[in-house]
Amino acid sequence: METLLLHILTGMLFGVILHGEPTQGLLLGILWVTTPSLLADGFILYLTHGEPMLQLKRILGLSLFSNTFWLGACFLGKTALLLTNNPHLLTYAYAIGFSVSLSLRFIVFSTVTLMKTPENLAASAFQPILSLLLFFNTFKPTFTLSPLQFLISSSLMLFSTQIFLLDVDRMAKRTIGFGSLELFRAFLANWTVDLGKPLEDFFERIGTSAAVHISFIVFGKDGGSKSMFVVPYVHPGPFKNVGSSALPMLIQDRLEAEKNLIVSVPHGTSGHEMNLTSHAQSEKVLERLLEKANFNFHPLKASRMVRVNVGEAKASCQRFNDIAVVTLTLAPRNMEDIPSTVGEAIMNYGKSLGLKSVLVIDAHNSTEGSLSPIQGEETRNSYPRGRNP
Repeated sequence: METLLLHILTGMLFGVILHGEPTQGLLLGILWVTTPSLLADGFILYLTHGEPMLQLKRILGLSLFSNTFWLGACFLGKTALLLTNNPHLLTYAYAIGFSVSLSLRFIVFSTVTLMKTPENLAASAFQPILSLLLFFNTFKPTFTLSPLQFLISSSLMLFSTQIFLLDVDRMAKRTIGFGSLELFRAFLANWTVDLGKPLEDFFERIGTSAAVHISFIVFGKDGGSKSMFVVPYVHPGPFKNVGSSALPMLIQDRLEAEKNLIVSVPHGTSGHEMNLTSHAQSEKVLERLLEKANFNFHPLKASRMVRVNVGEAKASCQRFNDIAVVTLTLAPRNMEDIPSTVGEAIMNYGKSLGLKSVLVIDAHNSTEGSLSPIQGEETRNSYPRGRNP
């Protein structure tokens, strides 16, 4: 409702500026701008049926936004006319606003839809051209440009806009192997309507194969309740519902449902370089984990908890039979993900002490202060040497 009222207000302001007489201008402005905008938006909604990002509210918003630029140009032209008494200035301002509105709409449709160039042109041009034709057929302005001249000048600007978009796309293809507009469209689809597949398709194309490591330890007894501690060395990212962002939740839900376990999934030592590229890859990890989640219980011997501080870094370790669980943090100092090289160094050191496995956890509980980067090579030898706990 607010958007509709703004459309009406914009049209009325157009009428007052272009016509000059307030009463008639208000009504004519609605005819020249508001009516064609609403008609065109209905046409665009039909034309772009199936485009996930182009909902009616966004289409109305685009028309209002582009009309605002056009209105601003007319306001400046009218002001210049009043100051100089030169009617050509309002003509030029109207033409510039028309061209900018048309080009702006074309850029938006070209970047957020999967339509071909002719369809983008139709969606971009319908509203401005309809407004132009209604204006020239219901009012005899003292303009020195004809509708044909308007269309020729605007076509030149549209052509320049298309060349610019193609050049930007071509530069990205040379650099990263695919078009920047396609990637931008996929990113917008995720952030506006939570559509993750287009972005995951890109990640599948640029991703590399890597061995994925997941460690777990299970406490319980045959025939009784069981709890499972799963540490994936896969990063839960990159964001929202893309890639492996939901992997910890998926691991917990699937294991609890299919294995009747109580499951905890802490953050392993890994950074964004270990993001999975898609939900399909996450499913592969889940299926492999479910295959391996078969347990043979042994009498438990647990060590005391050992805690060590080295500078700002803190570590705790507890041994369960021949498995050690190590937790790392810089809390309360803020930090990014602990690199996988740190976890690998600790695992190798633990195995050199005779341990079967070492689960290395990034506590991820540092939320205060400035970032403290940790480099794997710098920390490889920084943990204390001592006997196996």
